[in-house]
Amino acid sequence: MIRNKNHYITILIILLIFLMRIPVINNAPAEAIDMWRQCDTESIARNFINHEFNIFKPQFNYDGPLPNYIQLEFQITTFIIAILYRIFGKHYFLARLVPLIFFMISVYYLYKIVEKIYGIKAAWITIIIYGILPLNLFYSRAIMPESAALCFFNGAFYYFYKTIQSDLNNVIPNAVEESLVLKPRSFVSHVHTDGLRMTKKRISDILLAGIFTALAISQKTPAIFIGLAFLFMCIDRYGLGFIKQIRLWVFATIALIPPIAYILYSGHIAEFKFVEGIGSKLILPKFMTAIFSPEAITFYRYNLSGGFTKLIFLLGVVGLFTLTSRRDRPILYWTIAIILEVIVIVSVIKFRYYMIFLTPVISILAGRVLYLLESQLKYIGGIAVVLIFIYTGYSSYNLVKDDFIVREEVLDFGRVIDEYTNEEDLIVIGYHDPVRISISNRQGWRVQEIEQLQRYIDLGADYFILDENGIYNDDGSFREYLDDNFEMKLVEGKYLFYDLELRLHSKS
Repeated sequence: MIRNKNHYITILIILLIFLMRIPVINNAPAEAIDMWRQCDTESIARNFINHEFNIFKPQFNYDGPLPNYIQLEFQITTFIIAILYRIFGKHYFLARLVPLIFFMISVYYLYKIVEKIYGIKAAWITIIIYGILPLNLFYSRAIMPESAALCFFNGAFYYFYKTIQSDLNNVIPNAVEESLVLKPRSFVSHVHTDGLRMTKKRISDILLAGIFTALAISQKTPAIFIGLAFLFMCIDRYGLGFIKQIRLWVFATIALIPPIAYILYSGHIAEFKFVEGIGSKLILPKFMTAIFSPEAITFYRYNLSGGFTKLIFLLGVVGLFTLTSRRDRPILYWTIAIILEVIVIVSVIKFRYYMIFLTPVISILAGRVLYLLESQLKYIGGIAVVLIFIYTGYSSYNLVKDDFIVREEVLDFGRVIDEYTNEEDLIVIGYHDPVRISISNRQGWRVQEIEQLQRYIDLGADYFILDENGIYNDDGSFREYLDDNFEMKLVEGKYLFYDLELRLHSKS
C-alpha cells in the first residue's frame, strides 16, 4: 500500500509540473525573450516540410535564398515538430509540446537519480524545485533544443551512475566460492544465470549512457562537460585502473564519435557555421579570463537570481557544503563539472539559456537542504518546505511572466510579408535580428548599410519592407536613399514596400 501511495504521489507531482506549462503552450515563437532563437528553430521545422524533408539538412530563411544550410545542433526537436506539422497542420502548441515532453522525460530521469541516491522524499522535493525554477518554467516549453538537451543530459548521468554502481566483478565470484561448500550444482547454476542477466543489464546501461551522452552533446556542445563528472566517478570507483575497463572505452566511443562526426559534416555543407564560429571566435580566446570581466559579473548578478530565484540559489550553495559522504560524491562531481561549464562557456557567451545545465544540480542541492530540514524538524520542517515551494513558485512566475508576452507586431510583419509577396520573392528588412523573415514563409536578408543592399539586389532581392520602426540604426540617409531610388507602395497604412526591381529612373 505504501508503495502504491508513493507511486501515485510521484505521478501527481509530475502531472502538476506538466499542467503548469499548459496556459502558455500555444504561444507563437515571437515571445519577448529569445524570440530570435525560437523563431529560427520553428522556421527550420517549416523548411523541412516546405523545402527539404531531411534531418541532416536544416535551413534558415536568412541570409539569402535557399538552400541555406546551417551548422547547429542535430535537429531532433525540429524534425519531430515537422512530422507533427505534416500530420496535424501547423499549430504552435504542437511545436511547444515537443520540448515540453522532452522536459518531462528529464524530470523523470532526475527523479530516478535522486531516488537511487537519497530516497523518494528527496526525489519529490528535487523535481518540484526543478519544475518551478524560473529558467525551467520558460525554457521547458520554448521552441528551442534546451529541453531535449536536458532530457539526454539527465538520462546520460542516470545510466552512467547505474553502470558504476552495479559493478558485480567482486560480488559474483565470492558468492560462487561460498556456494561450492553448500549447494554446488543448483546455486552455481542460479548465480551463473543471475550474473548473466545482470551483466546484460550493465551492458545495456553503459550503451544507453553512451547514446544519451552523444545526444546531449549533439543538442548543446557544452554538455560534453558531463564527461568530467563521469571521469571523476570512474577514478573514484576504479582508481587509475579505469583505463583498463573496455566498456568505458566503448562508452567514450559512442558518446563522442557521432556528435563530432555530425559537427564536421554540418560544417562541411553549411553556409552558416554557428558551432565552429562560437567555439573558435568567442570561447577559445576568452575562456580563461571571461569570468572576471565586468560584463560576466553583471550577467551573473542578474541571471542567477532571475533564473533560479535568490532563495533557491542560496539553498543550492548551502547544499553544496552538505556533500560530505561517499554517497554524495556523484552529485559533487556533477556539480563541479557544471560549475566549470559555467565558468568556461557561460561567462563568454552570456546567454541565459546556456545556464540550463545548472538547473538539475541546483535542484538536487537545494532539495537536499529542504529534505534535511523536513527530516530533522518533522511536521514543522514539512510546513516550512511547503511554504518555500509556494514562495518560490510565486517568485518564479513573477520573474518570467513578462517573458511569455508575444510580440504581435512581429507576427503581423510576417503575415504581411506572406500576404503581399509571392513564394519566390526574396525579402530585405532593415532589422538587426531576422525574426520578421523567420516568422514568414519567405527568404531574404537583413541589412543596415546601403552597400549591402546593392549586393543583395544583385543576388535577386525583390522587396525592401519597412514598418513604423524604420531601419535599425539609420540616421535618415538609408531611408532617403530608398525614397530617391525605388518605387514604394503603402500597405495596410503602415508597411512600406520598396520594389527593388523598379528604380525611379528620373532620380537614379
